[in-house]
Amino acid sequence: LSPQRRKGTICPTTSFASCIPIRAQKKRFAYYVSEMRLGRCTPLWFDLLLLIVTRFRTSALSSLVQMTTSSRHHHPQANDDKMRALELYFLNKMDLKARPRTAGRPVTVPHRLRALYQQLLESANRPTSTIGRPTWNSARAFYPTVEWSALQFTLNSLPTDEVLEGAELSLLLVTSSLNRTSSDQGSQPPQLLVRAYELVRNHTVLVDAVRLSCAAASADRPLLVNLDMGSSVRRWLRTANKSGSVRVAVSGAGSCRATAWQRRQGGYPVLTVFTSDSRSPNRRARRGAVHHQQHPTQPVNVAQPHKERRPAARNHAKPSSSAHGRRHRHKTYRRRQLCQRHQLYVDFESVGWNDWIVAPPGYDAYYCQGDCPFPLNDHMNATNHAIVQTLVHSVNPGAAPKSCCVPTELSPISMLYLDEYDKVVLKTYQDMVVESCGCR
Repeated sequence: LSPQRRKGTICPTTSFASCIPIRAQKKRFAYYVSEMRLGRCTPLWFDLLLLIVTRFRTSALSSLVQMTTSSRHHHPQANDDKMRALELYFLNKMDLKARPRTAGRPVTVPHRLRALYQQLLESANRPTSTIGRPTWNSARAFYPTVEWSALQFTLNSLPTDEVLEGAELSLLLVTSSLNRTSSDQGSQPPQLLVRAYELVRNHTVLVDAVRLSCAAASADRPLLVNLDMGSSVRRWLRTANKSGSVRVAVSGAGSCRATAWQRRQGGYPVLTVFTSDSRSPNRRARRGAVHHQQHPTQPVNVAQPHKERRPAARNHAKPSSSAHGRRHRHKTYRRRQLCQRHQLYVDFESVGWNDWIVAPPGYDAYYCQGDCPFPLNDHMNATNHAIVQTLVHSVNPGAAPKSCCVPTELSPISMLYLDEYDKVVLKTYQDMVVESCGCR
């Protein structure tokens, strides 16, 4: 037997000080079984775990990023290979065959995509129901060419393996007059009617119509209007050239008059197409909070230390200061080693990806690390399976492995980046941020 495995004891190979006699383990096991039979201890939280778990990384991405940044200056060739592997991982997740080449050109983000991106960031800390969550995880903007007072769009850069979730035409209205006539006094505010027609062969088909109040518009501030174009885009994608034309008509009542900007100005008009990956978990119920991208920089302890109940001391003498100091240091060390979330920031700018990843400049990925000591309390986020597995391992280490500190809740992030067609894409990626850790 090794020095750490003595007769009558079961010792973890990592710590001789935590060895517990087999006789004591059997006695404690019999106590909990009797408590369960008497109904005073439920199988869910009967705390029969006698081990310290090993460390576990949150994912291959987190360990690869940490490995890359820690030894960058020691092995240049090896680090280049790691960075290339990490870049290929991201490109594969983004469905890109190669890294986009910007040639130093500044990237212009469409106003509509930037507004959507900002909305996603602002909704990060607001709880939303599953019903109110969008089904799309990708958004692309297409600018039109104007031919014979019609807006023509070409969608050949849209990936064929993505599912269309919707589309909207955004345009600006400029009011020409807001002076109300005598006939308008005392009546309802005049309204604008904006209609979108799809050009199909030799006739037009009404696609969507929106009625607006002139009170929301002003002569010096254009009015933004969004029209539903989902049915039209679905038809366009079935054609050979994946293109179509739209004509916009604006009519007013009373003194309200307005015209739509047909020429590209201020980022409008623009057609925004919303899609989702056919294999994306975003089409199912999403886990975690939505789009958490700003987190505290300090590690968050999700597994607070459990204070074991100790029998009352028979000797009430005050312990010495040295013994108190040793206990305090041991307690602090154990608290640091508990299963918890640790800081891990992925910086796109430091690795030279900020030329094709527009936003964010980086994000807090976090990772899980730490021990799951006896007993596993509610703060450990342990499952029943982990409790049983740990119990079996404490009795027979060869029968089952130890439980691990792993992510129990993950959340997505949203990114703005360039695709291989030099188009800016807004996309949400699932399971990118560790929200909480637990023993599993």
